[in-house]
Amino acid sequence: MTTINESGIYPVGNRVLILPENVDKETDWGFQYLDSTVDQVGQASVGGRVIAHGLDCWTDFERPFAKVGERVLFAKYHGLTVPGKDGKEYRVMNDVDITAVLEEDVDVMRELKPREVGALHKKEA
Repeated sequence: MTTINESGIYPVGNRVLILPENVDKETDWGFQYLDSTVDQVGQASVGGRVIAHGLDCWTDFERPFAKVGERVLFAKYHGLTVPGKDGKEYRVMNDVDITAVLEEDVDVMRELKPREVGALHKKEA
């Protein structure tokens, strides 16, 4: 899969640019998460797609952990959250914070349960 970097962010050294997977703003049963909750869950996300990486990534290893375009699992709360010029939120992190490559059908995001959130409101009709 080829991924085009439209973010305007180009990582250097051993840094990797990741586009985290989207957090659903609404539950299957019609409630919406408050924006602050969506932001918290976004920071806690652990999956995303590699958009770009610096030239020094994985030079201490026999081969790269991941390639541009691959879905990856990464350490929770790691990296800097940076807005791209395309309006999307990206994460810039160290290459060693990537812990696994994911197949396309692996679901690492889950819907929060109401008891975990406490920050829901009923969707207006």
